[in-house]
Amino acid sequence: MPRKRAWIFEAKWFAFVIAALVFGLFLFLFLNTFILHQMEGSVLDLHFRIKIGKDTRAIQEGAVLAQKDLKLSSDILILGIDEKTLGEYGKWPFSRSRHADLVNAFSRISNQANRESALFLDVFFIEPDGNPTNDALVVEAMKKSGTVFLETILTAYGAAEGDPASVRQQALYETQGRITNVKGDWKKIMEQYGYEPPLEPYGRAAGGYGHANFFPDADQVYRRQPMILRSSVFQRDIRLDELTPGYSVNEAVFEHLAWEDNRGGIHDIHTPITAEDLERLKAAMAKDAPMRVEDTNLDGVPEDSFHVVKFFKDEFVPAITLSLALNYFHRSLEEVEVVAGSHILIPSPMVRDPESGELVPYTIQTGPDEFDADNNLVAEGERRAVPEIRIPIDPLGQMMVNFMGARSSANPEGHQTFPVRSYSTYAGRDPGPDPAAWRRTLAVQNKILMVGAFSSGMAEDEKPTPLGMMYGIEMHANALNTILMDNFIIEAPDWVNMAILAAVALLIAAVSSRLPSIWAFFITLALILVYFFGVNRAFDTRAYLVHFATPALASIVTFIAVVVYRVFTEERDRSRSATPSAST
Repeated sequence: MPRKRAWIFEAKWFAFVIAALVFGLFLFLFLNTFILHQMEGSVLDLHFRIKIGKDTRAIQEGAVLAQKDLKLSSDILILGIDEKTLGEYGKWPFSRSRHADLVNAFSRISNQANRESALFLDVFFIEPDGNPTNDALVVEAMKKSGTVFLETILTAYGAAEGDPASVRQQALYETQGRITNVKGDWKKIMEQYGYEPPLEPYGRAAGGYGHANFFPDADQVYRRQPMILRSSVFQRDIRLDELTPGYSVNEAVFEHLAWEDNRGGIHDIHTPITAEDLERLKAAMAKDAPMRVEDTNLDGVPEDSFHVVKFFKDEFVPAITLSLALNYFHRSLEEVEVVAGSHILIPSPMVRDPESGELVPYTIQTGPDEFDADNNLVAEGERRAVPEIRIPIDPLGQMMVNFMGARSSANPEGHQTFPVRSYSTYAGRDPGPDPAAWRRTLAVQNKILMVGAFSSGMAEDEKPTPLGMMYGIEMHANALNTILMDNFIIEAPDWVNMAILAAVALLIAAVSSRLPSIWAFFITLALILVYFFGVNRAFDTRAYLVHFATPALASIVTFIAVVVYRVFTEERDRSRSATPSAST
């Protein structure tokens, strides 16, 4: 008589062992590879396209033509350096005196209460102009304006305290302030070891600053902007053989030690250093770090060789979009709280009331305005109070950007997610220094004006985003809008995604092991589709992002594995049943 298998190997029970193995496999892939992360990135892109597609169809059907998008700030205006501008002023870069004209056009109005909130120039001023007069004109215009924000670019290349770039960067900190309230594991915040700040006169004349860095995901699509970057500035070298157990640095002022390997990689050193840490460090550097060789008398024979450890002091540089938002909310860099891996807190945001000119608590409109038949405003829509802005950031300091639409056209008649006006339209309107000739307003009261490339032939400033190629200035606009509208994408915690993964694997295992395979297949497919619509609904209505690709793929793998197991076990059972019993 065929031997009966143990109960655990029965398909209806062993399916749960298969589910556990699938869960372990996907957990390993999630923690140790980029495969699943790239797949989730592609699903996120699909969520964006579905959301934008629905909005577009609604407009085409005429349902919301007279209603503004309540998730788009009306105070963001892009001034594009477009084909029209290049046609008027010549190829890029054109004379810097044009930037002075632009700044003056906005600052030289008779009613200063109608001024812009900020004028961000997404333009490099890292080298002197060929004509020093042009630099002088721009700096003077910036001083008189007081609203011009400039960018600094952080780089992977090293900068040391006291070098020219460091002096220029310090000018920004000294005149505009710095972020100091940083909590949590700040060493995980993305670090950069060099920078390209604006020339010192520009930095001291600016009304604010911030880094303009974006970094792509593993698939080279730009979905996030680092709200804060760690600028590690080299202070000095320390000989490895001079380190002793107990050596430490002052982490309260963001000092840290690191060593550099043969490939240029930087490795942090935990302090205070224990005797065991020191032995491991010596072994690692002996294996992978270059030696410092000293030939003091230049005779070609080195007198000494040794390993060195680098001593760094860090500064935390805000994204330009964070600085613009702080300025809009009348808050300073010193008032910001950063908790690495959790959030950046902007307390008590205030905005200037357009009627009274007084600062009032910030609110966001949540309901549409009501108009009568003659299009006169009858009642303003509902608003919600915003006592604080809490920007969610990952351990690297990045915020996921909530993109609001496809790239805008430079043509006002074309599609524009954010309003785009030609740079030249305003740069040509400088009325001159005589106040008698100044206009009363340029209709940009409290707006954040964002100047940047808007011509494909001007510069390599186009990047792939979830909604296609965009110019850098429009990526900044989307990031800024995410903050101003308190419209953040909240990523489900890892434990939530892992719990869903486990539940899905167990559910599919139960279905696949107990029902006929054809029914199990259609139920699995239906569950995946229902789950997708649920995940998409959560993203569309609440900007809550839950993994889809990982549990969906795990469902398919679990289904196939269980069905294959059933086939083999059932075939074995039939084979055993067909074998005659041996005679006694």
